[in-house]
Amino acid sequence: MIRKWMPSRKNPMTIGEVTDDILDKVENNREGEYYYSYCAGNAKYKDIYKLVVHNPDSYFIDIKNFQIYRFIMNS
Repeated sequence: MIRKWMPSRKNPMTIGEVTDDILDKVENNREGEYYYSYCAGNAKYKDIYKLVVHNPDSYFIDIKNFQIYRFIMNS
């Protein structure tokens, strides 16, 4: 889902921390909208991702590439 990710001064989270954060919010149903962004060096465009947690559905949206992923939780 996340194409590339490197920690930076603006966002020091590692890819592992980002995925753990996403899974924590989805698994614990922390309702809200959360944004994650990555910008490599002097790149013009950022990779921006949006996590939407809203009971009963959760979505992860890759805004730059127009892709939407739906989380399906097993009971």
